[in-house]
This record gives sequence, C-alpha cells and structure tokens, in this order.
Amino acid sequence: MNNNHILNINPMKIGKINNEYHFVFLNEFDKFIDTKYYYDLLLYINLQNLYDYLNIKWYKLNISINNKDYTNNHILIKTKIINAEMFNNLLMNFINHTYAVSIFFINILLRYIS
Repeated sequence: MNNNHILNINPMKIGKINNEYHFVFLNEFDKFIDTKYYYDLLLYINLQNLYDYLNIKWYKLNISINNKDYTNNHILIKTKIINAEMFNNLLMNFINHTYAVSIFFINILLRYIS
C-alpha cells in the first residue's frame, strides 16, 4: 500500500526574506558572540514581526525592573520596518554598545524562532 498521500515527503523550502543584507549591529561583540550565526538567522525572518516581538518583551521587562536610568538609555522606537537596513540602524541605536542589551536581543531572537 502506498502511504505517500499521508506524509509530505518533499522537504519544506524556506527562502531568504532579507536577501544578503550584511547586518552590523552586533559587530562590536564579535569576540564574545558568534554574530554570523545570528545574522544568518535574520535573513529568513520577517523583521517587522521580530521587531514588534522585541518591543513587547522590552516593555514587559521595563515594567518588571522599573529602573528608569537604565531603560531610558535603551529606547525602542515604535515604527514600521521598511527594510533590513532600517532594522539594523534601529537595533544599533537600541543596543547602544551595551553587552547586556545585545544578549537580551539574542534571547528574544531565539525565543521568536522557537
């Protein structure tokens, strides 16, 4: 009996959404983080959805820690992402040379794709 109609035997093909944009917002943490791995993940992700998810999680963290001095230095602008370059610039401004915030972003990225 042929069971091919039950199982999808063709592998799912996922295309790059963001083509070959070269993100740089984590570059200063290259010696601590495998940035290429995370940049490669971003090529397959809808950046607007990820950015909105990041906004929600950052807002919830701000409420829970209630530290205005820290959170005011790292502000996420609520906006529509036009392209990968804009996403890169927004993340550079958000991370603002802070290792802890870069780890927060990586955590959000991994949660988003899982």
